[in-house]
Amino acid sequence: MHITSLPSPFGIGDFGPEAYEFVDFLESSGNKYWQILHINLTSVAYGHSPYSSDSAFAGNTLLISPEFLEKEGYVDLQNHKLPISEPQKVDFEIVTSFKQALFEEAYKIFKSKKKDHHKFKTFCREHASWLDDYSIYKVLHEKHHAHWINWPEALRNRAIDVLKKLQRSEKTNIEKVK
Repeated sequence: MHITSLPSPFGIGDFGPEAYEFVDFLESSGNKYWQILHINLTSVAYGHSPYSSDSAFAGNTLLISPEFLEKEGYVDLQNHKLPISEPQKVDFEIVTSFKQALFEEAYKIFKSKKKDHHKFKTFCREHASWLDDYSIYKVLHEKHHAHWINWPEALRNRAIDVLKKLQRSEKTNIEKVK
């Protein structure tokens, strides 16, 4: 069973309290394993299949628990309402929009509080081998709304001077992805 199949008041199962409860249930019933599908980022272009992803390393942000974001002081869930009409089915468009609003709020609070900045910098440094390129790719993908082969030639071919300029001009958005 995939994480997204867990019950959730947020339109999609995630690594929140329900996941912990399910693991406790598995343990209490004598199960030792929970086989799940990949937990990497999915895309509307591929029907949100966990087998088609932009990254083998990046986790699916839809699996981030709103409850745990609130518990850590990064969001106030009272400010966010999820308009779900069919709780038995995932509406990826609505859930993605809802969670993006949460992530925007969480990012602003993260930046203002300076809480966990050392952990963030350590994470970025330890995962730079994939995270740097991935975050640039995600920003460019959002900016151009096109497959990378259709981007301007300098970006598509990763011209160093153009990428350095992009890293300066899109510093905040790149950091948000990270």
